[in-house]
Amino acid sequence: MRAAILSSALTLALGDLGRRPMLAILVRAIVWTLVIFAGLFVLLAWLLNGADPCSLIGDECPLDPWSGGFGAFFATLLLGWFLFPGVAIGVLTGMSERITQAVEDIHYPQAAGHSAPLGWGRGIWLGIRSGGRVLLYNLVALPIALILLITGIGPFIIFALVNGLAIAPDLGELAAGRTLRGPDLRDWLRANRWPLRLIGLTVGVLLIVPFVNLAAPLLGAAAAVHLYQRGSGARRAA
Repeated sequence: MRAAILSSALTLALGDLGRRPMLAILVRAIVWTLVIFAGLFVLLAWLLNGADPCSLIGDECPLDPWSGGFGAFFATLLLGWFLFPGVAIGVLTGMSERITQAVEDIHYPQAAGHSAPLGWGRGIWLGIRSGGRVLLYNLVALPIALILLITGIGPFIIFALVNGLAIAPDLGELAAGRTLRGPDLRDWLRANRWPLRLIGLTVGVLLIVPFVNLAAPLLGAAAAVHLYQRGSGARRAA
């Protein structure tokens, strides 16, 4: 029964990605993610302009604006690979109100009478917390990933697992937070921890696929809403 609900949730979420409200959220999330990384590039370019890396060996080779910009570009690419999951998930989770509302409007209009807005403050906090957790988990897993570089595929497996486990609880809170609070919310998250982890792992795998990773967090968020609405959570709230 639960496997059927999970499969249905992922299938419905995949179909939702092509709907106009979800596309609008995806575009907004991509824009904000790009703005954040553009800000990172500007900050790195400013820090590197005039920096003297050769001073570490007692020589002089100050970077001019072009060299600093070039270094900032590649540093942003390198950091972007590591930071992208946390930033993208943080941005999407910060838009949890829009995502949940869009899925409910499309598939579960009856849920409107039993839900209350998360509020901007709670949504933003959820995004910061989710993004921070993903970055922390990735940082802890980084030494293991570096050791597994010799395997070729090892780091990808590690980061997929880590990202999936990191975002699973927040996907659940995003989905159920409009109708459940306190002990009820914790009970639902506990009862559905494995389906949520499987959704999280699906997102974690997709996050390592170029271009597909842009939509992966939105897919996971929509799937979590379907999991909640088609499972026992919505009936409990009613």
